[in-house]
Amino acid sequence: MVRSPVIGLVTALFASAALAAPLRLPGAGTADAHEVLADGFLPFDQAAADGWTPVTREPVYLSAGITTPASTTFELKPGSYRVVVLCDCTAMEVTMLKPDATTLPAERKDDRRAMYSFDVQTTGSYLTGIDMDDCSQTLCAIGVKVYRKTAD
Repeated sequence: MVRSPVIGLVTALFASAALAAPLRLPGAGTADAHEVLADGFLPFDQAAADGWTPVTREPVYLSAGITTPASTTFELKPGSYRVVVLCDCTAMEVTMLKPDATTLPAERKDDRRAMYSFDVQTTGSYLTGIDMDDCSQTLCAIGVKVYRKTAD
């Protein structure tokens, strides 16, 4: 199923408040989703030698499913940024919107990670929308973290 990214983001915006609570995956022996996702951010957190430092100390944890997209916004000031989205699933579609509601093109996309690098010219709210249309799981854990370039 392919949905219009704008429709998915509008739905995600209204659904995100309910989905922003921490997700704990059910089942005996299942690792805590937050710990699993947090470990996925370690390589990005350690990229300080490359001049990228975390803006958000902790990831924003969300959950999304086939019929329940998720979104989160970040207030960004002028500078160079990366927004990294990690998922415990195998299929997600991530869309970034600028404050004027136009889409930011992705620098890199794959099934389990999305990384957007972009420059911000003016302060504003940037929306990260996550859609799980092709996911086989009912509910997936998602982590979103922002990094800023501190050195050239």
